[in-house]
Amino acid sequence: MSNRTYPNEQLLKDANWLHEHINDENLVILDARASGYDEGHIPRSISLPPSDLVDFKNEIAGFILNEEEFTTLIQSVGINQNSIVLVYDDGHILNAARIFYALEYYGLKDQVRILHGGYPAWLQEGYAVTTEVHDVEQGNFKAKANKNLVSTQQDIEQNLYAENYAILDVRSLDEYKGIDIRNNKNGGHIPGAVRLEWSEAITKDKDRIRILGFEELKSKFLQNGITEHKTIVPYCQSNVRASNTYFILRLLGYPDVRSYEGSWSEWGNAKETAIEV
Repeated sequence: MSNRTYPNEQLLKDANWLHEHINDENLVILDARASGYDEGHIPRSISLPPSDLVDFKNEIAGFILNEEEFTTLIQSVGINQNSIVLVYDDGHILNAARIFYALEYYGLKDQVRILHGGYPAWLQEGYAVTTEVHDVEQGNFKAKANKNLVSTQQDIEQNLYAENYAILDVRSLDEYKGIDIRNNKNGGHIPGAVRLEWSEAITKDKDRIRILGFEELKSKFLQNGITEHKTIVPYCQSNVRASNTYFILRLLGYPDVRSYEGSWSEWGNAKETAIEV
């Protein structure tokens, strides 16, 4: 089996790359961990946990901020229209990928990278950390939603069972089967959805979380009918785990990935959506 690199390998950077480029003028580093920033973080990084992206006024739990509010938030962490953004978390890529997806969706496609292995990888390389909060000037970023990167409930309903459309459920088996309904009115899955849990893309190697290699990853998706000529729609509960899968599919070079932002928070609580168990 070949050791082919990911088609979009530029989206994934290691700690050595970050150490070499940490002072690049155009680079903004985001710490997407839910906690731990005050105890120590990568120099020049700014704390931005995914919870800051949530629109708590929206009736769909976990839904992303609107364009105006997202613009204000992202400008506050110093991001410009031409910035290159590197995001890191605790290594699982869930938090980092949620930020990655949000920034791509709102206009920074191909300008965002994720640190492979996250903060633990930086520590294991022996690089310096700090508790100093990095001061930033307000950025000029302006959010503009890319409708080609998102799916709505209506989009899915119009494309159920379409040959060129693949709905990808990345939740646990119990959620998929309707055994674990969480806080939803209904359990189960979107009709026709295939399941490939988000965590299938990562492994733990010497206490460091790693993304699987290209050949192994691509094989997992192909075995589930996730081919490049289809529109791929990942979903989970609130597009956090699905954002991880969005990132993996981007890394693999899939050209048309449209995460379902509403995910099961919307579908599983709507009045008339079709459900399979």
